[in-house]
Amino acid sequence: MLVKLVLESLFPAHSHAAYTLSLLDTEGNRILPLLIGTPEAQAINLELEGQVTSRPLTHDLIMGFLTSTGVQVRNIVIDDFKEGVFHSKINYIFNKEERVMDSRTSDAICIALKAKVEIFCESKIMDEVAYDTDGKKGKADEPGRLSIDELIPGAQSGNDYGEYSLSQLDSMLQEAIQREDYAKAALLRDEISKRK
Repeated sequence: MLVKLVLESLFPAHSHAAYTLSLLDTEGNRILPLLIGTPEAQAINLELEGQVTSRPLTHDLIMGFLTSTGVQVRNIVIDDFKEGVFHSKINYIFNKEERVMDSRTSDAICIALKAKVEIFCESKIMDEVAYDTDGKKGKADEPGRLSIDELIPGAQSGNDYGEYSLSQLDSMLQEAIQREDYAKAALLRDEISKRK
């Protein structure tokens, strides 16, 4: 079952290299938080503010190409959450045939905003990861269910980042964000915050 989401907010995360994108469940009171990189956040923010750049940015170029070749974006679906990483699909029509393309979630959301199409998420992911507006997080609040820490490998057991310098941690954080490895990025962000 799919849950329809709308963009609620975009704000800087604890790290200077990341932003938190919050998607709100239109049928309920749950929020799905996504950690995204600076380029994707800038592209989304430009779209939200209706700003047009003098030259096309990456997502503008993609949309221009899709439009010029007759591709019609239908919607995007956040369809999986593995090892702290969200996975998405872009559903589109080409030559009157429905097709699906794998995408990074931040890119898929940016394309959805530019194409003015709906954003969906599999309900099982919302059940596992989303917060309700009272701050309760997914299955973590149900007896006998896995908590979010148990869903993200390494979150409970701590980490071995003590041997790295701050500059090394910053580099590792940048790489984790680029790969959309949100679990690792969160652990790195927390380690950096502890040291500052």
